[in-house]
Order: sequence, then C-alpha cells, then structure tokens
Amino acid sequence: MARITRKELKSDKFALEVGQTVTFFEEHQKEIARYAVVAATVGLLVIGYGYYQRREHGIRQQALTKAVEVQEAPVGPSASGGLSFPTQEAKDREALRVFTDLRNKYSGTDEGEIAEYYVGAVKADQGSWRRPKRASSKWPGRATRNTPRWPNSRWPRSTSPRAAPMPRRARCES
Repeated sequence: MARITRKELKSDKFALEVGQTVTFFEEHQKEIARYAVVAATVGLLVIGYGYYQRREHGIRQQALTKAVEVQEAPVGPSASGGLSFPTQEAKDREALRVFTDLRNKYSGTDEGEIAEYYVGAVKADQGSWRRPKRASSKWPGRATRNTPRWPNSRWPRSTSPRAAPMPRRARCES
C-alpha cells in the first residue's frame, strides 16, 4: 500500500476538476443562459405542438364518428328514437353532404381519407361508378389513365428509362 503524501492530499484531481468547471460556468454565464432559454423555448414549442395535434385528432375523430352515425342510421322510423331517415335517398344525400364536408375540412389527414372512402362508397351504392374512381385517383400510389402499369408498358421504347438502344433496321427496298 502506497502512502499518500501531504502534497498529494493538497492537489486532489476531483477538486481541481470541480474548480475548473465552476470557473468555466462563471466566465460563460451569459452564453449558457442564452442557450438554456433557447432550449427551453424549443422544448415548450414541441410540447405545445404535441398537445395541439392530440386535441385536433380528437376533434377530427368526433366529427368522423358523427358522420359514420349518419351512414349507419336506419331508414324508416327508429325504434330507439335516434337518428333515422324517411328514405334511402335522403340518407344518401345527408351522408354525402357530411362526408364531403369532412373530406374538404380535414383533407390530408387520416380522417379526410376515410371520409373520401365513404364518399366513394356512397356514390358506388348509388350507381355512380366513375365518380369514386376519379376521386380516388388523387391518392398517392394510385394509377391514373396515363400512368403505365409496369415499366415500358406505354412508353415508346426510345424514351423508356430502362430501354436499351434500338438497333437500326435495314430498309428493304423493292
């Protein structure tokens, strides 16, 4: 066991590090305070945005629930005294109105896409087959009339991104 001398006791490494740290913070107090305020502001903005998103998601879910209740309402008198429609046409008209408003108000969200699906389903039930197809063509990943189904399907061979150069063919002159 090595003996510790008086000189080693006076120069403790931990005490030196703590002293240097305190000195650093005293010298850079303004910069540290400035960065702490910036970090706290960013943290509060992130927390506020998360709270806002959860609140808005709840509002959108409530609106979608009410719209689905319209779609699921019975035709004719209601036994429970809830929402009901006198005819199927009135029910479809109201469902289209509610889901179209929901789709327009919350476009770009999951609830807006679900509302667009319901609009297409109601129109398909009515026999309007072209309108739902047109409405769903703006979704990402959906093919339109001019989009090729697989590579090289409708593109001329010379403009296809994967096309190999075409060999020249000799003309037969007769």
